[in-house]
Amino acid sequence: MKNIYKKVLNIILFIVIYIVFRYLFSIYYREGYKVNDFLSVNDIDKYYKNIYDIKSNISSYEYEFYIKWVNKLCHMDTTAYKKISPYMMSWIINKNGDINYSRFAIGTLTKNEDFMIDCKELLDKMNINTSDINVPYYYKWYGFAWDIENKLIKIYLLNKQGTKIICYEYKVERINKNISSGKIFKIKRYEVFDSVTIMHKNGTDVHQINSSSLPDHLIKKYNIGDKFKEMKNNSWDLDTYSEYEDKLTLYFE
Repeated sequence: MKNIYKKVLNIILFIVIYIVFRYLFSIYYREGYKVNDFLSVNDIDKYYKNIYDIKSNISSYEYEFYIKWVNKLCHMDTTAYKKISPYMMSWIINKNGDINYSRFAIGTLTKNEDFMIDCKELLDKMNINTSDINVPYYYKWYGFAWDIENKLIKIYLLNKQGTKIICYEYKVERINKNISSGKIFKIKRYEVFDSVTIMHKNGTDVHQINSSSLPDHLIKKYNIGDKFKEMKNNSWDLDTYSEYEDKLTLYFE
C-alpha cells in the first residue's frame, strides 16, 4: 500500500512540476523574458539631462508612445537577431563640428502586431497616411524613429530572416511640438550582415560598421573624443558607425 501511495505522490509531483514549467515557459515565450536591464527610463532621463532633451521637442502622444515601448522591451528583443537592435540613440557629426543629437528610435522584435497597431494610431494623430506603407510578405513592423532637427519620421520594416530592412521616411511639419502633417520623403533599403549593414541611399551604398569602438582617426578627424566619453559615462555604448558625405553617423545602444 505504501508503494502505491508513493507512486501516486510521485505522479502528482511530476504533474505539478510540469504545469509550473509550462506556465513559466508560456510567460517567457509570450513576454520575451521581461528583464529589461539594457534600457530603462532612467537611462533616457540621463540622456535628456546630459545630451539632448527629447521630451521637450516632441508631442505628449509621441512621448507616451516612446516610453510605452521602452517599457515593453524584453530580453528576447536583444537576442532574436544577432545584429539588429530594437532601440538606439544616434548622432550625425558634420566635419564643421555641428552635431545633430536629435535622432532616436524604438521598436520591437517580439510584439510586432501590437507595435504595428500603436504605430498606425500614432501616425494617424500626425495626419500621416499609412497607405503609403507597403508591407511585403514575411515582413513585419519593426521600428519607429525620429530625426527632430531634420523634421523626419521613419518607419522600419524587417523581414522574417532578419536580413533585410525597408525604411519609409516622412518629412513632417510641426506646430509647436505637435506634428500637423507629413509626406513621404524617400524609401531606403538595407541589407544586414554580421559585421556590417549596407544602406542603399540615393544610388549609394553606405556601409554601417558594427563595432563597439570607433577608430582613432575618426575620433581625431571629427574631434569628438570628449563627447564620445560622455555617452559612455551615461551608459550608452557604440553599436554601429558610418562615414559618408563628410559626415560621421554614430548609433548607440
